[in-house]
Amino acid sequence: MQIFFQKYRLARTPANRYRQILQRVDDLTPPTQDEIETYFAQLRFIASMLPRERCRFQLEGGMSLALHCGGFTRRHGDVDISILEDALPTVAELLEESGYGLFSRNAFHAFEYAPWDVLEPLTAKQILGRRRVKRLTAVKLDRQAAVDRNDSLLPRFDLHIHRDDGQVVWLERGSVAFPRDLFFSSQVFNVDERCQINLASLALTFYYKVKGKRLRHRRDLDLIEKHEQFTVESRERTLQVLGC
Repeated sequence: MQIFFQKYRLARTPANRYRQILQRVDDLTPPTQDEIETYFAQLRFIASMLPRERCRFQLEGGMSLALHCGGFTRRHGDVDISILEDALPTVAELLEESGYGLFSRNAFHAFEYAPWDVLEPLTAKQILGRRRVKRLTAVKLDRQAAVDRNDSLLPRFDLHIHRDDGQVVWLERGSVAFPRDLFFSSQVFNVDERCQINLASLALTFYYKVKGKRLRHRRDLDLIEKHEQFTVESRERTLQVLGC
């Protein structure tokens, strides 16, 4: 049991950079220039690992909102991206080519970060065989297929899988029917002259932030509400999905 919890603590903090950030999840102070450069380096890395011509993905969460609003104004502890389930086999293959494994964050619901050391990486077939998957964590592996703790740039990022049935997009493959026209966004962010990333819609970000209880969630909601592209109609329809 002692060994298990030792692994758990290590797994929660695969790199010093992330340990420092995750302990301050509600720190709303601006990031340093070094941190901002790290965020952009992470986005460039993801874009190169998941080329647009082979798969479609979009940036979700706080980073997506920051880029909608012109830049990073608070610290971010992780990167959230989402794909549609039919892209998962290709994405899993691309991740494997870059030395990443996919781990479930559903095995231990009470933990914010699953202990990767005691879980086996999942295949696309295993994931798609499940009724629903809330989220997955892509983690850098070493040559022995263990968690690589020496990669400080991007030791992990979260992957959300959704299902498009033509009428709605089922969030997390089956938990919520989200209006399809509100799910997809036409917003593209140019990380640099060679790298572009699709951003999640403000309505989708609003949906997830409304359910949060942290200071950063309330701050992000305020940014969305004030954004000129977030219409009254989008707000009302998203609240309907939430049952509000």
